[in-house]
Amino acid sequence: MPDPGPIDKTQAFFPAVRYSQPTMSSSPAHTVTGADRRLLRHLTVAIVLKLLVLLLLWQVLIRGQRVDVDSQRMAEIVAPAAAPSPAVSQEAPHGQ
Repeated sequence: MPDPGPIDKTQAFFPAVRYSQPTMSSSPAHTVTGADRRLLRHLTVAIVLKLLVLLLLWQVLIRGQRVDVDSQRMAEIVAPAAAPSPAVSQEAPHGQ
């Protein structure tokens, strides 16, 4: 019986799987095919359509909306005049 040589562990565990060694060739790793061009065109059209829908929704729903700010009311909210501090309490301390 001839000597089988060194045993490849991957072949021992997965005998049905064929492994090929990578070869050096002058061809590029991936060439652009017609399917790739169709996919690129499909994705481009989908993105452009989504952007158009977003622009349309913004024009219809958001563009006309305005928030009126009353400067006097805003000043009262930001710097209340004589509001009591919440840290100062008139209650007796708890637990005593």
